[in-house]
Amino acid sequence: MSTFISLVNFTDCVVPVANRPGVIAEVTTLAGRLGVNVPHIESTDTVEGRAGVLLVTVAAADADRYEAELRKIGYHPSRTDLA
Repeated sequence: MSTFISLVNFTDCVVPVANRPGVIAEVTTLAGRLGVNVPHIESTDTVEGRAGVLLVTVAAADADRYEAELRKIGYHPSRTDLA
C-alpha cells in the first residue's frame, strides 16, 4: 500500500501567524471541527522569530469554507491551487 497522496485538486492555504503557543492547534482544530482533512502542513518562521507562515493543504472543494472560517477568527489566509 502506497502512502503517497496525489495533490491534484488540493489547495495550499497560506496562513500568516504569530509565533505563540497554540497557533498550530488553533488552525488545525478549526479544520477538524469543519470536517476538513489536512493531508499536509508546513510551518516557517521569519528571521526575527516573532511571526511565521503555516502552509495548510486541504481539498480544493473545502478551501473557501475553511478560509472563511479562518478569517472569522482573525487570520488572513491566501491560497495557492495545486495542479
